Amino acid sequence: LMHDSMQIRSGATVRAASRAGGSIVEAVVAVSIIVIALVGIMQLTARSLKANDLVADRFVGAQLAGEGIELVRNFLDGKQTDGTPWTDLESYLSTGAYEVSNASPNVADVYLGGLTERSATPVAGFPKFTRTILIEWGGRCTTLSGDEYANVTVQSLVSWLARGEPTTATVADRFASWRGAPACSSSI
Repeated sequence: LMHDSMQIRSGATVRAASRAGGSIVEAVVAVSIIVIALVGIMQLTARSLKANDLVADRFVGAQLAGEGIELVRNFLDGKQTDGTPWTDLESYLSTGAYEVSNASPNVADVYLGGLTERSATPVAGFPKFTRTILIEWGGRCTTLSGDEYANVTVQSLVSWLARGEPTTATVADRFASWRGAPACSSSI
């Protein structure tokens, strides 16, 4: 009898131990599933952040390129407002590659004279980006009165590295005199 009761006890001990072992295996499997799910979420978040950085860089690049066009437009309009004839503007801003020094706190410096003949210079406040502004005078036309006026084509190129790959945003526009130049009758 005594032997049987020991046997019963040892059988109960074995069953309890196997239940405890089963609980450990279940816990390990559950933790593994949670870890795999968390790793997947972390990878998705990392990819999303990288994609967000690419989109943000493209947005900034496009805005900086557009700003380059606007700075040249302001320069040309400022000179015309000051009374400089359109035909004389080419002597202030000849065909070539330029940077716009917009680091100056005085907007008038950029508006009236911040253009210098260099190229691919980092943009103030955005060291990752470089901007080059290409100016090309041409497309002359003759007015009905026989006067000649040139159009100016402006391209603003902003470059940066996105994931190690060179990336560029380009904005272009063409300007003509808005003051004192009648409409062209024909292109030359």
